[in-house]
Amino acid sequence: MTPIALTGIADNVRKFLFLITYTEGTDLHGKPYTTLFGHGQFTDLSTHPNIRVPFGKTNFSTAAGRYQMLYKTWEGLKLPDFQPITQDKGCIALLKQRGAYKDILAGSWESAINKCNKEWASLPNSPYGQPTHKMDECLKFLESA
Repeated sequence: MTPIALTGIADNVRKFLFLITYTEGTDLHGKPYTTLFGHGQFTDLSTHPNIRVPFGKTNFSTAAGRYQMLYKTWEGLKLPDFQPITQDKGCIALLKQRGAYKDILAGSWESAINKCNKEWASLPNSPYGQPTHKMDECLKFLESA
């Protein structure tokens, strides 16, 4: 698995970031920080790429980067660029916004996952109707990370 760019973060936070990378499938080609929804790649890290990738008959996604953040979500974070370290910081900010950060530090994995499944559609019990990973699979991943 490709290392996380941000250093000095708690082990449990690092594990959860790896879980998101795993469930979102962004490390398939070893370039998670430049992965678009659907596994295409982009090169400019000066800003979120905001590339609309179609799926289904009428849907599209602007998800990009290691944590597959939507353009609108990224813009709301008001971060200066889309560099790897900035993506890590943005993801941690979203974990805090979702109220999951303390659960992650405490290793309360199931609670943290359930608080984050509206942010990351690949997590168990996500309400978006797309394929998700099973809770048992995610818990095993976190225990072995």
